[in-house]
Amino acid sequence: MKHSITAIAYTLFLVSDIERAREFYCDKLGLSIELSCYEGNWLELSVGPGTLVITNRQEQLGGTPGSNGAVVSFEVDDLSAIMELVEEHGIAWTVGPVDAKFCRGGIVEDPDGNRIMFHESKATKA
Repeated sequence: MKHSITAIAYTLFLVSDIERAREFYCDKLGLSIELSCYEGNWLELSVGPGTLVITNRQEQLGGTPGSNGAVVSFEVDDLSAIMELVEEHGIAWTVGPVDAKFCRGGIVEDPDGNRIMFHESKATKA
């Protein structure tokens, strides 16, 4: 099954204190919140044409703030095809794949432990 990585969906930083992070990114750096969900524990900030997510939802994503660094999230047009590719190459899922309200996705690691999320937006499927 053919697949295509079409864009970087967002970059994600795990933070220990969501309010302190919001103050830093919004009040000090001047970024705007485009989306707030999970009771304000997931904030999507505009960065030009891109998005930076700051969240304290480490239980759902794995990792600890600062220990794993950022997670690059690749927008994909067919997560099922990516799942087949990951399985074919013996790559283990660190998180997921999961089916959330707005998207489907999961996280794998490269050989150095850098985390990569594959993200399929449900909005593009509607």
